[in-house]
Amino acid sequence: NTKESTHKHQKIKTKIDTVSFNFNTLIMSEISKTDTQKNLIDVKENILNLKNELNLNYEPKLIAVSKTKPIEQILECYEQNQRYFGENYVQELCEKAPQLPDDIKWHFIGRLQSNKCKIITKIKNLDAIETVSSTKLVKTLVKELKKVERDEPLKVFIQVNTSKEENKSGCSENDIESIYDTMNESENKNYLKFVGLMCIGRPGEPSDMETLVELRSRLCENKNLEIENVELSMGMSSDYETAIKLGSTNVRVGSTIFGARNYPAKNNNN
Repeated sequence: NTKESTHKHQKIKTKIDTVSFNFNTLIMSEISKTDTQKNLIDVKENILNLKNELNLNYEPKLIAVSKTKPIEQILECYEQNQRYFGENYVQELCEKAPQLPDDIKWHFIGRLQSNKCKIITKIKNLDAIETVSSTKLVKTLVKELKKVERDEPLKVFIQVNTSKEENKSGCSENDIESIYDTMNESENKNYLKFVGLMCIGRPGEPSDMETLVELRSRLCENKNLEIENVELSMGMSSDYETAIKLGSTNVRVGSTIFGARNYPAKNNNN
């Protein structure tokens, strides 16, 4: 009886130790997560909750905007299965991309000058350029893409200046269709794939995003496109939840994940 009792006690103790170990491991894995990783998980949970709450048949794509942020922070997000990242500056993207895993899908979301197309098109895992706003830029991109090898056409969004602010990039509402037509010329379609519309709205002004929703409807009607095949990239850290409620399929979230940005000090001599 004493032997049986001892054996039982040992089994119970082993079970308790196992449960305790598993619990401690779970706690430690949560504690060991960085602030960046915790922030990312929170944003992803918010997006998933909104998807369920709105009964969407798609999950809005999260583009983690990593401009001015170090490689280490991007890798922290990568470890949490984040694969879509956004950058605003061509030079910064060109420096970061070779140092990071090849399966990252880069979205360029900054102002793109024609003279930088040659550099940016060489990035193998550039998934999309979200800021195409002229037929000239379309033609320059095609010209440079002909010189590089890609497995598939480069995805492009047409950026629209829905707020009509002078300091904002983007085409006017009247130019959307001519840019779309240029992208879809038979030769250009081999190199570029139109996937949607993008805007950078004014903070706290959902009307700028509502305008983009209306412009998508108009484009789809005029060009005989299915609405579900035309994405909307709108919404940032301060308003991505509102954007999703309005129909955004891509949200660009930076500071909420990575913290406030550290811009390099400007040299007064420049």
